[in-house]
Amino acid sequence: MMATTKRLLVITGATGTGKTSVQQYLHQQYGINRIITHTTRPQRPGEVDGRDYYFEDDASFADNHFIEHVRYSGYQYGSSFEGLDRAFAQADVASIVLDTAGAITYQERVHQYRVETIFMTITDPRCWRSG
Repeated sequence: MMATTKRLLVITGATGTGKTSVQQYLHQQYGINRIITHTTRPQRPGEVDGRDYYFEDDASFADNHFIEHVRYSGYQYGSSFEGLDRAFAQADVASIVLDTAGAITYQERVHQYRVETIFMTITDPRCWRSG
């Protein structure tokens, strides 16, 4: 089997650690695109289908091949193999922000790409020592 040159950066960690900020930085500084995920929730003002999410109804949501998906507040959210393929059609490196369970699922299920997990945490600055 030929080794892939495609790399997927899975950014995970607790709420408030700056995962999305890191993903935005990677895009702005290095052109690393994010994997666009799917949702059945209504589109909000200013959101663009195919940029912010793939906005779906229940029927079209079910047509995708999901790596992981969840139901939250009555709506479905998930990331699909189709979303990965679209991102990798544009570049050899992409990123996605996932909760820890989603990151584990990616490590277990996504073998056609090189998956690298970045686990973010915060520390109490009072623990930092100088000198």
